[in-house]
Amino acid sequence: MANVKKSRWGVERRLEFIEFRLYWEGHFNRADLVNHFGVSIPQASADIAQYQQKAPGNTEYNKKEKTYLKTPDFKPVLIKPSADLYLSQLSSLSNGLIQEEEVYIEPIPKFDILHGFQQSVNSEILRTVLNGINNNKAIEVEYQSLSNPKPTWRWISPHAIASDQFRWHARAFCHNRFEFRDFVLTRILNIRGENPSYSNPEDDESWNTYVTVKIGPHPKLSAKQRKVIELDYGMKKGKTELSIRESLLFYFMQQHGFLEDDEKKREPIIQQIVLLNREEVQKHLPKKLI
Repeated sequence: MANVKKSRWGVERRLEFIEFRLYWEGHFNRADLVNHFGVSIPQASADIAQYQQKAPGNTEYNKKEKTYLKTPDFKPVLIKPSADLYLSQLSSLSNGLIQEEEVYIEPIPKFDILHGFQQSVNSEILRTVLNGINNNKAIEVEYQSLSNPKPTWRWISPHAIASDQFRWHARAFCHNRFEFRDFVLTRILNIRGENPSYSNPEDDESWNTYVTVKIGPHPKLSAKQRKVIELDYGMKKGKTELSIRESLLFYFMQQHGFLEDDEKKREPIIQQIVLLNREEVQKHLPKKLI
């Protein structure tokens, strides 16, 4: 029974591959299926026939080029075209997370991505943290904080992980401080024990609270410049709104230059965006940062 499910999943992937190639490249042929999935030529032909049944009118065969072309009436029926998904594949390629043969993109366009400092999270640390999350465990970790010159051992009960786009954190109850805090995964040096956890993730108010952040183009930009910024950030009528967990709000504010009203200190052409509801947002920041 498991083999039947696997086979069905494989066929679905191959049909989606056909449609992906049609949408993004405008064509495909049997060799694409054979080379990408390692199937036989008869199987590739069968897949193409099955796709044509599911999406009649989406393809036409060019005998001279021996390839299938996208028709003017093409409408995707198996995939939801996503620029974000396409670009994320390029990003994963750049990071070395996947290989060229694992993506549907062909040919791969020339591209480059500016990478920041790369942090390598220890896989055993991550595995133990995830086990704590999934099985409601408290774990004893050796943690290097900025406030102490030497690492210290403490018990934490992780219930989630989160990224601030630069670092991955474990969101956990700290049994030393009796409060929920963020623990940078790369600063967890060792783990030496685990126990059942008595903390309740529902009590983590900062994690469970969402804050609406409203941003707009810098008012000192020209009207044409503001229009460009509105396009960059998908703004409508001069603003856009984001819903952000309160526990992640500081990182967002820091990365966008919103802390301490920084947008008033920087040149508009550098800052470009401003916080429109500062008074409301600041109510949700840690008191020591206000």
